[in-house]
Amino acid sequence: MELRINQYLVTNIEIPLSKVIGLTAKWEVNEHGCLRLKGEIPYEAALKSPNQLFLKSPIELKINWQGEEKVLFNGLVKNYEITFEGRSAQICVEGITATWKLDIERKKRSFQDTEMTYADISKEIAVKQGANIIITCGNSMKILKPLIQYMETDWEFVKRIASHLGKSVISDLLTGKPAFWLGMRQGIEIPIFFKNSYEMMIELESSQQSYIVKSKEVYQIGDKTVFQGKTLVIYKRIIEFDRGEMLFTYTLSEESAIRQNVIYNEDLTGRELYGIVEQVVGENVAVQLEIDGDEKNGAYLYPWRPETGNMMYAMPEKGSPVLLTMPSYDEREAVVKVCLHRDGAENNYGKHYQNRIMQTSDSAKIKLYPCILEMSKKENKLVLEDEAGIYIGSGKKIEIEAKEKVRLKAERIDLKASDEIKGIIG
Repeated sequence: MELRINQYLVTNIEIPLSKVIGLTAKWEVNEHGCLRLKGEIPYEAALKSPNQLFLKSPIELKINWQGEEKVLFNGLVKNYEITFEGRSAQICVEGITATWKLDIERKKRSFQDTEMTYADISKEIAVKQGANIIITCGNSMKILKPLIQYMETDWEFVKRIASHLGKSVISDLLTGKPAFWLGMRQGIEIPIFFKNSYEMMIELESSQQSYIVKSKEVYQIGDKTVFQGKTLVIYKRIIEFDRGEMLFTYTLSEESAIRQNVIYNEDLTGRELYGIVEQVVGENVAVQLEIDGDEKNGAYLYPWRPETGNMMYAMPEKGSPVLLTMPSYDEREAVVKVCLHRDGAENNYGKHYQNRIMQTSDSAKIKLYPCILEMSKKENKLVLEDEAGIYIGSGKKIEIEAKEKVRLKAERIDLKASDEIKGIIG
């Protein structure tokens, strides 16, 4: 339904509004575009509107500016609330750009092909989500080390990817579709629309100098102008409509100053991801991670750094279950530190990881449990156990030889043999 707000503004919305009282709309880097609209709705229509009927329905705001129709916002209804006072009803509507669809489901997966660029990964994510992407950075920069999306939405992960380039992502609020820019939107060159009336802001941490300008002119993020010999780009826009008046607030800065610090996923710190060794090369292993499911993705050779150090150093073999460990929030520092019990992946989950076992392909084994130390080779075994004591067993003979004394001392000593026991002196 199209509703004319004033002689310039029009909104298209399925909610049966009778009047728009006020609205604000915000558009900035690394955020979804958002709209908050307050209006009146006929009393009878409000009573007949069931909860959630209009959720995710389209909402659009347009302006006729200098004889040309321009879209100010095009997205979805995220939430709305109806309030009643007597026989009148008011409604508050929250709109959001369709990039919100990329920000709902949290996912786990890895990108181990280090020949991929940051742009390649962003494009792959967008294609799988049916989203459109315009890439203005990262086309030639390879990731060099694997990136891991862990309990992050696609929107959060793409923002993190862009931050590795010092850039941001920008949601599209013109088409109503899930679409975004990787890097700064390429706008148009505009005339200087402020000279003497502006605020200047300087951020303490980055020393970024920005200009805040109020205007009635209609511009977009990415549009550029020249002021005092500097090329400034718009990176934030706020629209306010109140009492019939429309006002735009723009924030501008030099594009080189609009730099995003690297964003990390703090949830990765200390995380251990289960996987199966696909390949062993020198002291490095390629791991097919469980989070990747059936998608073959074990391309990168991670360094093997066993927790036991050099004392029990042995490389895992192909097919061994291992844990990929993140020592920090930066997944590019990941190493393989733990090789698990090799008796089936499904059985490893119930085991305590402090129960360590090292076993070679020729059946030599060392067990390091909190209460047990065991060394064995096929049927020969030495066990030191806190509760039970010491056990020495063999399927063949056991020889004890010393140049001086051999002393056995206990409350009771049992010697058993099926044939004979010999004691020889001299």
